Amino acid sequence: RTIWLVGGKWNLTGAYSIFTAGQRNGCKIFVTDNAKVTLAGYLMPGYQGSGYNNRIVVTNGASITTRRITIGYVKGANDGVLEIAKDGTVNASDFVTTEMQSTVSGGMIYVHGANSKFVGATDKNVNIGYMTGRAKLFLGDGALFSCGSLYIGNRKDLNNPISHNNWLVASNSTLNISQMLYVGAHGTNNIAEIYNTPITVARSFRVGNSATASNNVVRLIGSGTTLSYASDTDAPFFGSGNYNTLTLEDGASHSLVTGADVTLSKSAHNNTIRIIGSGSSLVKTAQKLYVCVSNDNSYANSIIVEDGGKFEFYDMFVSRQDNRLVVSNGTLTTSRNDPAFYSLQIGYVPSGSTATTTNNALVIQGDSPKVDFRLTGLSLAHGSRLHFDIPASGVYADVPIQVINLRLTDDCTLSADVTDCLASLERGTRRTLTLAEMHTGTNGAGQDVGGNLTIPQTVLDAANADLPEHCNFYVDGRKLMLKVSKPLGIVIMVM
Repeated sequence: RTIWLVGGKWNLTGAYSIFTAGQRNGCKIFVTDNAKVTLAGYLMPGYQGSGYNNRIVVTNGASITTRRITIGYVKGANDGVLEIAKDGTVNASDFVTTEMQSTVSGGMIYVHGANSKFVGATDKNVNIGYMTGRAKLFLGDGALFSCGSLYIGNRKDLNNPISHNNWLVASNSTLNISQMLYVGAHGTNNIAEIYNTPITVARSFRVGNSATASNNVVRLIGSGTTLSYASDTDAPFFGSGNYNTLTLEDGASHSLVTGADVTLSKSAHNNTIRIIGSGSSLVKTAQKLYVCVSNDNSYANSIIVEDGGKFEFYDMFVSRQDNRLVVSNGTLTTSRNDPAFYSLQIGYVPSGSTATTTNNALVIQGDSPKVDFRLTGLSLAHGSRLHFDIPASGVYADVPIQVINLRLTDDCTLSADVTDCLASLERGTRRTLTLAEMHTGTNGAGQDVGGNLTIPQTVLDAANADLPEHCNFYVDGRKLMLKVSKPLGIVIMVM
């Protein structure tokens, strides 16, 4: 059940011609030693009936040029594989799909080795997980994969998602997408793990696109992993799906388009972006970045910057309800230089909007968090919350929040969890922490501006009422301070 095409040229010119590994299980076709196969029809590893676990391998400089690729066509054709290795190339001029019917699952495209290439048409889709699930796209060891749009989990039927548990795994490869990259276009539990692989997306990148796309995960890992895209002005990370996650880890970076405004969430809730580890970064150095502005269903989303990660933007506006920015031993900063402006506005309400905006938060954690806005301001409004989880040591490596101006409106909340710090203190000792420090800048006229700390007394009073006894917030000139004290307690002497 093995066929070898060794060298030479092989042409199938019929528009509906099929090049398949057979209708029985375990069949293989090896195209090798610079063989060139040209198909006017279909390339199908696994066709029908009991044709499962079939494999077509293109290797040793061989190539296949075809119109359409379907890995698993009808009932029973499960777990078909198209493998490209050792300078092999496959070119497709039409759609590529891992399965065509709901009775088929588990197809795989596996490209590995330097100069091994899969080249799809720049205006056509590659669907990994179309009708069912368990489909896989694996790239490794110098492989190149390019296509129009790449969808990991891309089908729903009568509003019910049917594309689940599909995988994209890329390691030390290159991924070029001419249109859109969606992980979880409609389905659930789809996963992309990208290790030290540069990704270029021309239009938009999304995790969880439709309302039926939930619990999808993208992990960008390693300093060799860079994700960049160019032009789509409506390019949210999250569409309408919920409980989706994007992480940048161990030095991975994502540079957002600089020439247009970007919305991080369209109409979604409980989605999370995590930027983890030294060198990991999410950067947008021009134009506006909106978080949950366009729809009332955008709530309870989180951006978490932790353990040396960095999130840099120009202007950012956080709206709607229960959305959080968490800085946990990471850096949150802005590239804007404008002392008169508030580049981060938490609790932002667009002009003319009547939607509810409340309980959005900036949360500061760890002993070395950094919110560096020394060139511009930070504002919290409309019921937003500024919260500090005080480290057990009661000592910061540096002042956590350093800004030109810090403003909380009178409907905001200031809070701190001092539990760990109090537990570590000896009785009769205290810690005095500087939580925020105002700086000054120079305006266009050469005048010093800034240095304004605006926290209404009512906000301070309410914050202190919620702290344990002998702990309190206070303002000292241009600084927001916190005293954490453990009293001696009651001493009873018996004579």
